[in-house]
Amino acid sequence: MHPSNLLACLAVLGAIGGAWTWGSFKEKTAERGGPITARTSVATDGPQALLPELSSGSVGDGPTGTLQRQIQRLEEQNQLLQKENQSLRGQLSKALEANAPPPQPESLAERLTGLRDLKYVKPPKFKAVPMEELQAEIMKAVSSQITDEATTARSKAYQAMNFVVDPFSYRDAVVNAVGNQAVAAYLPESNEAIYQNDADLRRVDGRDRLMAAACWALQQQNFPNSFPLAMATEQDDAACAVRALATGDNTLTRIRWSLQDDLVNLTDGPAPGFPRQDYTPLYFSEQFKFFADQGKTFVDALMQEKGLAGVSAAYARLPQSTAELLHPELYLANPPFQPIVVPATDGIRPGAEPYFTNVAGEFSTDISFRYFMSPDLAVRIADGWAGDRYWVYAGDAQYGDHVFWKTRWRMPADGQEFYDGMRRVLMQRFTIPYQKEYDQPGAFIVNDPHRIIRLRISDDKLSVTLVNATDVKLADILDSPK
Repeated sequence: MHPSNLLACLAVLGAIGGAWTWGSFKEKTAERGGPITARTSVATDGPQALLPELSSGSVGDGPTGTLQRQIQRLEEQNQLLQKENQSLRGQLSKALEANAPPPQPESLAERLTGLRDLKYVKPPKFKAVPMEELQAEIMKAVSSQITDEATTARSKAYQAMNFVVDPFSYRDAVVNAVGNQAVAAYLPESNEAIYQNDADLRRVDGRDRLMAAACWALQQQNFPNSFPLAMATEQDDAACAVRALATGDNTLTRIRWSLQDDLVNLTDGPAPGFPRQDYTPLYFSEQFKFFADQGKTFVDALMQEKGLAGVSAAYARLPQSTAELLHPELYLANPPFQPIVVPATDGIRPGAEPYFTNVAGEFSTDISFRYFMSPDLAVRIADGWAGDRYWVYAGDAQYGDHVFWKTRWRMPADGQEFYDGMRRVLMQRFTIPYQKEYDQPGAFIVNDPHRIIRLRISDDKLSVTLVNATDVKLADILDSPK
């Protein structure tokens, strides 16, 4: 190798070695916190060098780590103090609210008038009474409407029509059903709106009890021709529809009230109690569900179509059937639905004097089928009702009374469905083994010794008649054209 080239190579190797030695020295000095790195750090970065370490979330040794740990402890103590402060504020607020006087019934009732867009004819006197006294007042008012004669006739007739299966007292059933639902009432004679005395008005459910009483007073004062709600009439289906309208109006108004009730719960006190529950047959428990639930749906449909004015107008043009409650579009149609009226005299013939006659309607027809099939199928069979009337005649104690039932239907398919369903129910109800000769053109005829059935459907399938008797002579009289 040429001497000059050798010299150049040695110079390059020396430079590389020197650079490596200086870098190693700097690293070792920095690890020991030596003066060179410390002076360079202070001169170059200053106090801001701490910021990246603080934001990194890691805590190391030395002065910086100690400072970070102190900051974390202070932040944790601050969070604990904030939580404790919030808890104490909540406890103080609850204590103040629990000891605050409840809102006044009169002021709450006045707010209700704006919600329902009605005014009191005379401001009612609100009275809080024990639940037992409330139930007793309501039951007394209901019982006074039902005579002994009506109780006897209806108890037997409802069994003959299969609305109720076992022997029962109509008066007791109605009184118990109303009492089981009672949370408030309005007594027009004394102008008292009564509600439970354990209904704390600082609670939402307590105010709901008061609103039920206030709303009943508002309804009865503004629509006196629709009250008191009839319990025993010559047209039960129409009466049932009116009761559902009134109950639905009360129910929906209370729901709307609760949605805008800005007081919410002001106390954790006990909830108001429920009425004493007494047994009632299925028909009556389902009827009261119908009043509240289907009545609310009907009133809601009126509100959607015509607003609160439409609800109030319904008391001037009352629904005439439960079919209108079940199908609000029938009531709202133009022209509105009109049930077909079957004359009461159709069932009065020489040798056939009924002791009871009335209109079953879509609701009662549905219930009469439920003992033998699913509720959905019973509802479907009763759907399409257009009118009816039934008559009940006295029979013997062993085999029961006799029934003559004329029904009308909106569409041929509705009449056919009712005919098929009734044919099936009659065989199940009276344990009739099927025989081919029972089925005749447009009719189902059974002539057993103690069960005579004449079920007929018209050619247009819009009319179905039933004779269900235990006496051949009476069955022939009722089955003959009038």
